[in-house]
Amino acid sequence: MTGNEVSAAVSSPSSSDQKLTLDSQVPVHMSSSAASGTDDMVASDSGKAFSIDESETAKTSAGKGRRTVYLCNTTAVEDITDNFDSNNLIGLTQFGRLYRGKIERTGKETRFVTAKIWDERADRFTYYLDKKTLMREEVKILNHPSLKHPNLVKLMGGCFEKHVKAIIYDLYPLDTLHNYMSRDEFSWTQRIKVALQFARLVKFLHCQDDPYVIHNIDTTHIMLDEDCNPILFDFGQISGGLIGPISREKEYAFMTTCYCDPHYIETGGHGHARVYHDVYSFGLILVELITKRITSEDEIISKGVKSTRKWVRGEHKPGYSLVCQSLRNQAGYDPSDGLMITQLAMDCINDAPPKRPTIETAVERLENLSVVKSHAGFY
Repeated sequence: MTGNEVSAAVSSPSSSDQKLTLDSQVPVHMSSSAASGTDDMVASDSGKAFSIDESETAKTSAGKGRRTVYLCNTTAVEDITDNFDSNNLIGLTQFGRLYRGKIERTGKETRFVTAKIWDERADRFTYYLDKKTLMREEVKILNHPSLKHPNLVKLMGGCFEKHVKAIIYDLYPLDTLHNYMSRDEFSWTQRIKVALQFARLVKFLHCQDDPYVIHNIDTTHIMLDEDCNPILFDFGQISGGLIGPISREKEYAFMTTCYCDPHYIETGGHGHARVYHDVYSFGLILVELITKRITSEDEIISKGVKSTRKWVRGEHKPGYSLVCQSLRNQAGYDPSDGLMITQLAMDCINDAPPKRPTIETAVERLENLSVVKSHAGFY
């Protein structure tokens, strides 16, 4: 593909008989100034700022200190997802739909990826956040050298055309944590692995010089890869660090109440997203991991099912383990671990935010579990 052909592939759909892959699209680079958070993405060696504009075209270049993010067109995204085949649909996120995808490369092994499509028509949500802003912020975070973490998704490319706004991740998906949570094959040791690795990611974000608050932690936003490692791929309401204080639009965007700190809801947020809100959400995920009980917003609203928060407050008793019986029967389970992780989960969802542990403390308590100490290489 020549430079002119590459630009054409970005600015207008290709002919129906042309098979495009992500590898053939325009690479959008991050300059050193952009990587430090002082500039936007750079789309060409001329230094032109890439504003994720639908009419944007770019030239291929590979300047020193730049990292490549591929800008692909609608046809490429359709190819990757097999034309958004329902069989490839993993589920809904807060801001759109999630698909399994694959990239066919001539003479090379097929590469399996994950595609996130922004779609305000999905039934789960109504929001007023600008998709261009969401996309720009996500690329900025995922491309920043100070924010590399094994449990934060790796970015491959994106599409911002009239009818398709998408991000392509370098992620071979097993399933979302939400979909996988209640499965019998999801073992006790794997559940603790997920809890500890995700807690370490939250700690990493909270411990930056200017702490990040994820704000919309949700099991539908955490993907399990083929080795059952948790990967955070959706953080559309994040604040702090490169992003700055939470905006009014993000603050009032619809978010599932399943994991939202009731303290935040009751106080109306008032423009402040705090680290203890994330700790609360993490605590509810801990409850679901050990009880195998998970509820959705739809079940709570339409079927009157108790939320996990209400259910666990009715079930928990001091000195009592909430761990599901089927998990207690598995190899690697220690009754003392059951009590410790139950208490940690309850502490994280304490009604009084100041009484909740920090995520650093939560990580330490998880690392003190017998199952973690005896499977050091696994975690």
